[in-house]
Formats: sequence, structure tokens, C-alpha cells
Amino acid sequence: MLCIASLTGISPEAAQAAPPSDLQDVRLVGQVALQVDDLEAQAAHLQAEIEALDLDLEKASEAYNQLQVRLDELNVAMADLRRELATAQSDHAYRIKKLE
Repeated sequence: MLCIASLTGISPEAAQAAPPSDLQDVRLVGQVALQVDDLEAQAAHLQAEIEALDLDLEKASEAYNQLQVRLDELNVAMADLRRELATAQSDHAYRIKKLE
């Protein structure tokens, strides 16, 4: 190759085959092609699993948020009921004392 490069005036580095700029230009054959196809199928399967898990996570997060809102509402209602109970107990104690 060095001889051809020197005869044509091309430097030896330029005479080397340049790697393709786009990996789609590479043609794979034989066992390597099968391995790449298998890896691509595995990657597609894993991507589908990731997307399904992402959807499940989104649904679970939304359900959690709704339950958190409901819990907050129940805590507010419970605080109101505690105040009402305290008022009723105080009123009851007052009336008992009054009857004595």
C-alpha cells in the first residue's frame, strides 16, 4: 500500500480505508450479523419493558397523589371532629356540674 500511495502521491494515512461516517453503511455478515440482530431484539424488548414500567409508575404515582389528597381531607375532617368532641365534652362537663 505504501508503494501505491507513493506512486499516486497520496500519503499512506490517506490511503487507509476511512471508516464509514454512518454506522448504517457497515454491512455485517455471518455470526456477527446474528449477534447484532439478537442484541437489537433484546434492546427492543428491554425498551418495551421500560416503557411498560414507566406507564405503571405513572399510574401508581397518580394513585398515590390522589390518596394523599384524600388523606389530607380526612385529616382536616378529623381535626374538625376533635374540636367538636372537645366542645361537646366541655359542654357536657359544664352541664353535669350545673346539675350537682
